[in-house]
Amino acid sequence: MEWLPATTLASPNQLLLLIRLSSLPAFPPYHVSHVCELQSAMDEGEGQFISCTGIVTSITNIEKYTESACYYCPNSSCTSDPHIRYHSVGSYEYNTINDNLKCHYCGLILIEDVKQRILSDKLLISLVPTDVLYPVSGSSYQGFTVILRDDLCSMVEIGGEYTVIGVAINNNNSTNNGRITVDTVIEANNVYKTLNDSTNKQLSPNILQIFNGCQYSRWSFPAILAYYFASDVVPLGLYYRLKLIILLSLVACSEPRNRIIDVLLIIDNDSQYIARQLLTYSSTVTNNRSSAVTNNRSVIHTVNGGVHLNGTIRRDEGLEWIDAGSLILSKGGICFIDNINSMKKDEKEQLQQVLESGYITIHSNRKSISSSSLTVPLNCTLWLLCDSNLNTDHVMHKPLHELSGTCASKSLMDHSGLLLLVDSSDDYVDQIMSAYLINKVTRDRSLSTHPHPLLTNDEIIEILSFCSSIDVTLQSDAHQLLTSYFVASRRLRGSDTPLTALNTLISLSVSHAKLNLQTKATVNDSLLSILIYEQSLIHRYGHSALYIKPFLHLKEQDSINYFDHYMKEFSVQVHSFINSHSSNVHIQTEE
Repeated sequence: MEWLPATTLASPNQLLLLIRLSSLPAFPPYHVSHVCELQSAMDEGEGQFISCTGIVTSITNIEKYTESACYYCPNSSCTSDPHIRYHSVGSYEYNTINDNLKCHYCGLILIEDVKQRILSDKLLISLVPTDVLYPVSGSSYQGFTVILRDDLCSMVEIGGEYTVIGVAINNNNSTNNGRITVDTVIEANNVYKTLNDSTNKQLSPNILQIFNGCQYSRWSFPAILAYYFASDVVPLGLYYRLKLIILLSLVACSEPRNRIIDVLLIIDNDSQYIARQLLTYSSTVTNNRSSAVTNNRSVIHTVNGGVHLNGTIRRDEGLEWIDAGSLILSKGGICFIDNINSMKKDEKEQLQQVLESGYITIHSNRKSISSSSLTVPLNCTLWLLCDSNLNTDHVMHKPLHELSGTCASKSLMDHSGLLLLVDSSDDYVDQIMSAYLINKVTRDRSLSTHPHPLLTNDEIIEILSFCSSIDVTLQSDAHQLLTSYFVASRRLRGSDTPLTALNTLISLSVSHAKLNLQTKATVNDSLLSILIYEQSLIHRYGHSALYIKPFLHLKEQDSINYFDHYMKEFSVQVHSFINSHSSNVHIQTEE
């Protein structure tokens, strides 16, 4: 009684203490990871608390339930006080509302004072365990049905990852044909967001040794990472620029939406297999690493794969369920949309609307459902893959969005951040891939030796995990360089340089500083972002105002040193371009 606030009644005959559990013992009976384990938890004993962790894939609209009811004895001479029935975790509706409650003093049937009945919020969610939510969208999975009440309803969002502590109960549902179904569900006592373990933030000695050897240049260490990244999928140095952009996009997953780096990749028929392999491998990297900022996971969305891109609203057993689509399930990670050529016209329009507004709208396709729509913010990085029969020679004659061989519109290209055109017209690719496949086969048979790489894939993933937690600030001179380039490019090209270009340039600069394990993005980081974005414009319009050629591959490891020399020459070109087209903007150069 001493713990109760001073406003409490002086002589209450009933007290309600609501206790939220924050954890359970680390023993198997208290933790479930599959729906089949719920019945076993009920067999252990009625009212035993259990916990489960997963992603909210579906959610219902908020409904009302009876939180408490007040009963009184009809016998005027009875000395009993009003009897209050309050819902507790694991109990049913008839435990609160019951016409057969008797007075403890005289034995008469109690009468409910309907005016004293209190209603509260109730919400149902479908929680799919994280380890069984397959990265390929459309895969079948079964989740826990969890009942949330009162203040817990406002603590969950669709697509979020949560840990639920509650009690397994049998829930009775009435169907449209009058039948009663019994499902085992979890009624939550507490729910909280799941945070990844970020205690291991030490890099291995080999990584530190390589990093210390790259201090002579701000471009060398990220270049080495891109050179060795995904060495199990593509040969070293091949598709170097694509791998560098993938790394920049991966470390930007922990940034706000306006700092995310979306990528639109247009590939020809001969490069489809290797490009898909590289993007598939890269997208699953986020499922294997932890970040101190967000919970990273990725979904590979296949067109006509059974799961909607945005989501859908359905009716099941009298309830309206809102199912998350691939864009929501990949919250905080990568949504890899394969082959947007196969999308229907309305699906392409929805994707374009999502990129323009930054919000995902889930519409109902059935008139019988009362819920019109649900809007949630977009919180993932988009990788779009488009098949075409184009190559760099086609783009030299006409802008890419005007060619009949591509399905991407100008608006989609403008809001996709970066655009890359990958073709196999270079004979060097065929030579390296042939040698790579032969060497891989013979190496598996132990008939030839393979040099030990400078960095392994596990070490690169370790670096990505470390980079994601770095908080980077953009220095004023670096921001001024990007702004001056953006102004000069808009004056020269007009609308061919979209308004989203400046945000993309800043995102690239910050991500490059992260890859370089720095907390400040300098002018050198801005120069590289300008180089990458300028090459993206080359693929769109076939030419560059800075008269540069796109570099696709690094043919030898020694080319990394050549790239450092190339960047210094490119710095002179950028400043000359800015002075010619935005001379009224002052630029500071870094010594």
